[in-house]
Amino acid sequence: PEVQTDFDRTADFSRFRSFRFEDRSGVDADGYTSLTAQRVRAAVEREMKARGYVPATTDADLLVNFSSGLQDRLRVVTRPGPWGPGAWGPRRGYWGPSWGWPGYWDTVEPYTESIINIDLIDRERRQMVWQGAARSVTASRFGEASEAEIDAAVAAIFARFPFRAGLAAQITPGSG
Repeated sequence: PEVQTDFDRTADFSRFRSFRFEDRSGVDADGYTSLTAQRVRAAVEREMKARGYVPATTDADLLVNFSSGLQDRLRVVTRPGPWGPGAWGPRRGYWGPSWGWPGYWDTVEPYTESIINIDLIDRERRQMVWQGAARSVTASRFGEASEAEIDAAVAAIFARFPFRAGLAAQITPGSG
């Protein structure tokens, strides 16, 4: 997935040791939690715990908010035309009768993009201190990202999270 992250360089990350999810985080507009939201939540919780943060039911240092969604997109793909003794090409008419290269054809292909956004909020100051987002092409036929795609996207986002619970110093991604 394509990942982007950012953080508040003035925030004191050494103060943060616990987390909890915002009450409406991942809740659909109709008031229920989808399978995708449940999977994102589980992946975020796993990544936070792996970095030493402890889940809390009240007075957590960090509030976690996330959203996920799918977006239908289109892309134009240019491909070479066929070789042969003559060929029909879009907007070109008959090309031939000799062997040769008729040029390139443009085709429009639909695809579905999966997007996951994760925000960490300093509960005391009510300000965002870190945000991460991932977008990738989903292979699902059911209009939802698979559990493996969600896990991979959340892991990729947190691979760029440079902090551990109770530590002020940034950790170089991949070093711990």
